[in-house]
Amino acid sequence: MVGDRLLADLTWQAGGDIAGVFEAELAADSPLAALAGLSGVATSVTGRLQGRADRGTGEAAVTLDGETVSEMEIAWQDDRWSLDAYTDATRFPPRLETPFDASSTARLAGSLSPFMLDSANVEGRDWQIEIRPTGARQFDASLTLSREFLAMLAPDRLTLGQLRWNGEIDLRAGMTADGIVELSGLEAPGLMIEAVGGGVTVARRDGATTLNAELT
Repeated sequence: MVGDRLLADLTWQAGGDIAGVFEAELAADSPLAALAGLSGVATSVTGRLQGRADRGTGEAAVTLDGETVSEMEIAWQDDRWSLDAYTDATRFPPRLETPFDASSTARLAGSLSPFMLDSANVEGRDWQIEIRPTGARQFDASLTLSREFLAMLAPDRLTLGQLRWNGEIDLRAGMTADGIVELSGLEAPGLMIEAVGGGVTVARRDGATTLNAELT
């Protein structure tokens, strides 16, 4: 495709050594960039790996408009794999800026045979997400939002201390998130609540979203 470039080269030697490189470039005005939600942004992804079938390492980086915004390290050994990534959202192009600091560190890990993800942890300055698959399209998950993050969501004159949600996410038929929410440090003029919590279920099916909550 004009303006886009993809290069992948993997060498597996007879002695078992593996070496590979990967390079992809998307032009800012290419259809692939539009499909990826990156219209107007020149994007490149580079990576390499080295090792053997039973152990090895790799590195990768994502560049947007000439700025390296994400770097990753990959490793595999003893039938396990892991990926550690750091994303610096302060380097995002203006059109991709987020209303909060999306900079984060992430760690994903799982088994090699069969290849599966069994844990994911993504942590930002004011937020954290943990996910553990429990079945086909089913996950245990937790979400934590700090006072600073909640300040961007709360109405004026309302202060929220911390929000934590623990529960299950089911994607087999639409989306259902069922769990327990804990919200602390609610303050408003004439009101102070130390903590409130309870069961919360959010479901989305056929374009409709329902929310049920029982808080005390």
